[in-house]
Amino acid sequence: MRRRRHPRPRSARPRPPHRHPVPPRRGDARPSLAHWAAGQLWLADTGAALLAHGCPSDAPASQIRHDHLAAGFAAGTAHAHAAAEGINARPVGSWQQADLGAALGDTPGHDWVLHGLALGAAMSRRPRPAPDHLTPPGETYPR
Repeated sequence: MRRRRHPRPRSARPRPPHRHPVPPRRGDARPSLAHWAAGQLWLADTGAALLAHGCPSDAPASQIRHDHLAAGFAAGTAHAHAAAEGINARPVGSWQQADLGAALGDTPGHDWVLHGLALGAAMSRRPRPAPDHLTPPGETYPR
């Protein structure tokens, strides 16, 4: 009996290389992401942001539907895994004009942010005081 061969899922197919190299970017992207996420400023204070992106503007409706559902499923799976590991996570929606490809120097309109997941909290610039149960006897820390 012959085994039926299934095509690879779209996301697992190799992608063609970029037509031009993407220039390296520096700095913190979280403030820009907060702006793109309908001004959800709390996003700028998260520890990390996971982005599901893709889907060209000129894609057919079936591809748009597929890409958005796949991105939502991936973000939901990442959220479940983060929760299982005890990592604070929060889905991020309402992306507006979030053209990630154009922001990174690629062709505009071909790499939109579809879903996001904020993970953890940003590192504080001040060291936090040790909890009371970790404070050595006879020592105190400012509160």
